[in-house]
Amino acid sequence: MTSQTFLELDALIASLDHLIPQLNDFVHQINNLQIQHDVKLVSNLAGDLQLDVPINMSQSVEKFLETKLGILDRLRNTHGQSISELLDKGRFLEQQLKLENPRYTTRLSGQIAEFARLNGAFN
Repeated sequence: MTSQTFLELDALIASLDHLIPQLNDFVHQINNLQIQHDVKLVSNLAGDLQLDVPINMSQSVEKFLETKLGILDRLRNTHGQSISELLDKGRFLEQQLKLENPRYTTRLSGQIAEFARLNGAFN
């Protein structure tokens, strides 16, 4: 079981190493949108981001920014959910490895820390 668990964990870490930089890019694009257009972001009750725009912004620019933010926020949420699920599975796999070898040390700490940082970017 151990070698299979290690293989699963390796594949899971590879997926995380692919998804986390993408999530970082979405967060970066949202931050840039906020800075470049002098808008504020607010979270609604569902946790989705919405714009608070200056009163003098044209409706066409506001609509464009809302659409762009909506796409980026959906991508951020989707990737965040996928990463969260992978981290849960990774923690489970590591618990199994720890049961078999009490000296096993986690390989997920970097991914967990980075996800927490990105996940808290707009909360």
